[in-house]
Amino acid sequence: MMTVVNEWRQALQGLIIRHPDRRNTVHWDILSSGHFTIGMDRVTSTLSEELWAPFQISTTLLSYFPGNTLARAWVAAAWAGYCQHEALELVTMGDWATRILDPHAEPYPTNPYNRGLRNGFPEVLTPETLYMTLALVISPEQISALATGGMANSGLTPLERLTDVSV
Repeated sequence: MMTVVNEWRQALQGLIIRHPDRRNTVHWDILSSGHFTIGMDRVTSTLSEELWAPFQISTTLLSYFPGNTLARAWVAAAWAGYCQHEALELVTMGDWATRILDPHAEPYPTNPYNRGLRNGFPEVLTPETLYMTLALVISPEQISALATGGMANSGLTPLERLTDVSV
């Protein structure tokens, strides 16, 4: 596991993730257990003015290393998924609580409006969940191009390209 951890740490060295509200500082880490953790020093509730500090967003077990390009793309797409989740909380009818597409509606684990957070930061990062995360923001063709270093005709499906870490 330490090899995977070290590869991820090297790939993400210097990574900066910013929140749209610059008063909120995003913190991330890769633990020796292989877990990518992400949170913020504070966040204001979308239902009230309540401040939560600190605020843990998610933890994902990094089960493999897909290469520098895909590792960085995963973080960018995962963050976009989280931001999508937050954006859905901000569109309401009549009051702050009546969300049109509520990402917290039950059943939460399968809620289709929670796809951004659920697919963005899955419990375990595998080639399949990496593909689902990237699919939040880019097309299958773009995923294939990322996975092959721009070589679109490798003969592999987009998911197979994510599994082939030799490219």
